[in-house]
Amino acid sequence: MRTSNTGPLIERVHRESHPFQWAREALINAKEAGATQVEFGVEWHAVEQHSVYRRTIADNGSGMAYDEIEKFLNTFGGGGKPIGDVHQNYGIGVKTSLLPWNKHGLVVISVKDGDRSLVWLQHDPATGEYGLRQIPATDDTGRDTIEHVVEPSLIDDLDWSLTIPAFIREAGHGTVLILLGNEPDEDTVLGDHTREEGRPHALRHYLNTRVWDFVQDMDVKVLEFRNQDRKQWPRERAGAFSGSKAPAHRRTVVGAKASIVQPAPGDFEISTGTAHVSAGTASLGAKIHWWLWKEDRPNLFSGHFPKNGYAAALYNGELYDRTDHHSSYRSFGISHKAVREKLWIIVEPEPYDSETNAGVYPDSSRSRLLVQGSALAGAYLPMADWGAQFADNLPQEIADALATATAGSTGSVDREWRDRLLERFGSRWRIPRWIASPNGQHGIELTQRGGTPGNRAAAKAKKKPQAASGGAGGRSGEPAIGKSGGTVPGRAARTGAGLPEYAIVPESDMDEPQMLAEYLGQSSVHPTGLLRVNIQHPALAEVINNWQNAYPDHLAGNIAEEIGDVYGQIAVAKVAHSEHYRGKYDPTTIEEMRSSKALTMALLGLMAEDAMIATRLGGKYGRRKVA
Repeated sequence: MRTSNTGPLIERVHRESHPFQWAREALINAKEAGATQVEFGVEWHAVEQHSVYRRTIADNGSGMAYDEIEKFLNTFGGGGKPIGDVHQNYGIGVKTSLLPWNKHGLVVISVKDGDRSLVWLQHDPATGEYGLRQIPATDDTGRDTIEHVVEPSLIDDLDWSLTIPAFIREAGHGTVLILLGNEPDEDTVLGDHTREEGRPHALRHYLNTRVWDFVQDMDVKVLEFRNQDRKQWPRERAGAFSGSKAPAHRRTVVGAKASIVQPAPGDFEISTGTAHVSAGTASLGAKIHWWLWKEDRPNLFSGHFPKNGYAAALYNGELYDRTDHHSSYRSFGISHKAVREKLWIIVEPEPYDSETNAGVYPDSSRSRLLVQGSALAGAYLPMADWGAQFADNLPQEIADALATATAGSTGSVDREWRDRLLERFGSRWRIPRWIASPNGQHGIELTQRGGTPGNRAAAKAKKKPQAASGGAGGRSGEPAIGKSGGTVPGRAARTGAGLPEYAIVPESDMDEPQMLAEYLGQSSVHPTGLLRVNIQHPALAEVINNWQNAYPDHLAGNIAEEIGDVYGQIAVAKVAHSEHYRGKYDPTTIEEMRSSKALTMALLGLMAEDAMIATRLGGKYGRRKVA
């Protein structure tokens, strides 16, 4: 079976890849070639002669000889080795990630055993294919020829031998890639302009969040311009790096791990740990590594690394699926913004094993991880399942940080209304817990009272009439409910838990500041879930202002607190009522009913809320002032 019409395939893989994928591919190729030094630089001779700023990628790896470079670079799937198994680079990465936005050319110069070889990959608009440019040359006898591989020399008014950096000349081996863009006069130093890769420090930021740790393996440098305004870029190499305000800098890339575990010089308190989780019928395992900072990072590394925490998957020394979105953190039981910003969660799933036919592997673009084997085959990582297990056994340091962050901010529904809600919905509001059981296979630590534990009946038990809800809810008797990690035998179960809590918070604490309310779901700190009400939302601020004007000024603070509680309690009622329909509607519908947009819409309208506010304020503070 042969490969034909590779052009559309190259274009398709490129579309599926993430921004800066080309930097990853070039870096991994350099690492696999044994390079100890890599530089993402600028081709200065094109700057000085043609005012064009082209990105170069140079490494001191083993290089390619004259008779190797054409075979490796003009073969789809040939990068010094055949296409490998699911864990290997495939010999297609540089081609698919660079050629679609460098149609004018990708010049590759390689040095090995004294040989210097140049090839020029480019796009043929007539056929839509990519291949090696035919370059006019002169052989040893002085005869004119057309070649695919030539010694780097004067081609198109540029002496390409001058593009080989000094560290490759000194080593005697290595490879240089020069990115020519889609047109002869196109700047490529900022990356693929169709993907908005030109943000300040963007390339170094990407490498520091894609590569986990290579400090001991390679010295990686990225050349950056101080100013993003092209008019301020240096016009020549001489003087570009000199002076306190040099227009260009060479910055070192250290990897994601160093930026997390060494966030600043000196003492910096960090808690860390590792949890083991699994998912799916085949128990796809993973390790969850976490780092929690006790304070904010000093503003010493602006732009070098992400300022706040993120979650990502670690595979083969690289990070995939990096996100700092609040919804991802919620699946790990992290509901508070102040904790989320200082917490890093790195999930390391089991790699694919051909013997068990299970594990994870990268897709063809090497931008995402997929699952092989079990019912999850072909799917993305089961982060939600892993996160739920992590949340059920939240490390104490994280739980303490969440408790501190939410201390004093949660409200409680007034007793009469709470009893009415519990009577209707309390028994339906069930959460996963560990309960004591003599036959249990899991060790737990008892933390809460409950019914007397007993053996689970082997025979089918007679169905009992449903008990009235709203009572003690199984919280009487001896300690029988706890958390994972103790010595008492226990088992997992779902028990009645009452009602969600609510917190009145400023706009800055909201994941979606434009929303009036948001439900964060269940966590170890808030086992029944937490609702946040945005006290600064324009609709709520207007209600507070109107009612404050109806009472003496000294009651303004009390009025705002009472109204916040009313909206919090009404939001709790709506979320509690939605639990009534679990089993009747699919889980996705239930989640949509509890979305921030749905809750915000449900709390707008004023009539029901105003009636409740009038009753409460009238009972406490008397009649309103006459308008």
